[in-house]
Amino acid sequence: MTSPQATPPPDSMLATETICMGRSKLIATLFYLYGWLPLTIISILAILALIAGIIIDVRWAIIFLMVVFIVTPLLMSFLYFFHGLRPTTAANVVPHTLIFANDGITIRILEEKKEESDVGMDSNTQDDTPTKKTPETDNNAPIEKDANAEKGKELITRYELSIPYTSIERYQSGRDGFIISLKKPQQGFIWLPYTAINNRGDMEIVLKRIQSHLASRHPNSSSTSASLTSK
Repeated sequence: MTSPQATPPPDSMLATETICMGRSKLIATLFYLYGWLPLTIISILAILALIAGIIIDVRWAIIFLMVVFIVTPLLMSFLYFFHGLRPTTAANVVPHTLIFANDGITIRILEEKKEESDVGMDSNTQDDTPTKKTPETDNNAPIEKDANAEKGKELITRYELSIPYTSIERYQSGRDGFIISLKKPQQGFIWLPYTAINNRGDMEIVLKRIQSHLASRHPNSSSTSASLTSK
């Protein structure tokens, strides 16, 4: 039995720390949520074509190569452009905070505040001096979740996205956080790490809010999510 913790009232707003999802994890999550079925079908067809190319006719091996080098990249491109570039999904890979109110979720996109000297330097040196790459501008740089990456930097709000609880389709627990899937018109997903909210009681309030809205739409169905008690 856990000791009592000071938790806010149910109608208050709860905010996470600054979080940021790694790009490789984003791709893996896209495949997990949207690409596992077509990828499984493509893999089975590719294996059958390879076996047929060995046993029956070598031309089937050519079909195997077409599946691997043409169909699979097309699937990856579709997942990226159709799902990965949605505002709610793309927000996962930039520094942001999640604010859970009583009626919905606000995604607050953050950016590093520029000093006046930096702004003047940028306007005077546009193409003459190569810009130094940072984890926010270098696509090859690994960007991992946590607020420690932004420690010591002053962050300001760039813009906000509002997601009502009625847009949540389901949520499920992953290896290091919850994946909140959204339905139309927003679609996409929101990543909520287990460590984003330090207070266990606050995290339970957030989950209860999501569960209550899901239960109100599906009163006769069982919950599809995992409880924190198993963590």
